[in-house]
Amino acid sequence: MMGFEKHYWKNIDPEELDEWEKEGYGVKNFQFTQASICFETKLQLYGPMPLELVKADGHTNGSTYLWQPDTKTLIAGDLVFNREGPYGADESCNILTWQKVIETLIELKPAIIVSGHGPTATVKDLTEINEFFLRSIEFIRKKLEQGVKPKEIEDDPDFPDYYYSDRPERRKRSIDHWTRFLQKNS
Repeated sequence: MMGFEKHYWKNIDPEELDEWEKEGYGVKNFQFTQASICFETKLQLYGPMPLELVKADGHTNGSTYLWQPDTKTLIAGDLVFNREGPYGADESCNILTWQKVIETLIELKPAIIVSGHGPTATVKDLTEINEFFLRSIEFIRKKLEQGVKPKEIEDDPDFPDYYYSDRPERRKRSIDHWTRFLQKNS
């Protein structure tokens, strides 16, 4: 977080902040607060309702979800973009890990799923997201094996779709990152 604040946030284009503000993100008065408790893989909090914070990575390094086992409630954060095209262009995004995390979340069989983006989700929604990731990974790998250039992959009309119609730039940036990532890691 300190690196993000120092190297990205303080240097962000004011016009980009204006755009985010117009979209309702409320970033103009955003302030960073450093964590007072840190953990590496899992943090269990005990009390009347035990909670588990699980570091999952995938969407970004450090992506974390909160699991309440008694009520089977999952607060998925940015790991779940439900009925919204997922943003996968962060340099630390690992589409392979992200897809495996979605499988892990499905295995939890949550009754309530609070997504980071979009409406609350169901296990059926998680399954749809997982299928999108699996199809995307397979599509990119196949195209790379055929010698197709990354730019051509992101512009390919046959690329699997998942609610990107109102976010074409998010789609392009995500596909570009996933393609570059899979080129290096396949």
